[in-house]
Amino acid sequence: MRFLILIIAVITSVSLHADGLVKADNPELEFVLNNMVWMSEVKRFEREGFEVRMFKTASMDWCAALYSCRARERLYIATTEGDGGEGPVQLVYHLPEVHQWDVVSWDDEQPKVLLKSIVLLDNGQKESITYRLELHAYSASLERAD
Repeated sequence: MRFLILIIAVITSVSLHADGLVKADNPELEFVLNNMVWMSEVKRFEREGFEVRMFKTASMDWCAALYSCRARERLYIATTEGDGGEGPVQLVYHLPEVHQWDVVSWDDEQPKVLLKSIVLLDNGQKESITYRLELHAYSASLERAD
């Protein structure tokens, strides 16, 4: 008898949980979640009261299979700020697609980071540009550093 009750409980719980599974209908979110690569560890800035996560996604160009072409990367920056027990303020920024994004260095004292982008030019040469990204709990700014 106990065995029969156990079987009924297992079958019932499986069918109840199966109904809660919903397929996401957001192609951009699906792409980001399936292709994201973490750029660095979570950076916490206690004095400013927020933390930063950075990750990138790579998409294949139409010519990605050819020798001279590469995937293009988009860099995402997510910030989370707490409000003394209230729900956190969460923002996400993204930078334009380039062929490669790299973190050069973080400022240990302030929420600033140097980023390098690499773009493949039509003539096959690489152009490297360094940017300074400054983050705040409610905003961010990006400027060329070179």
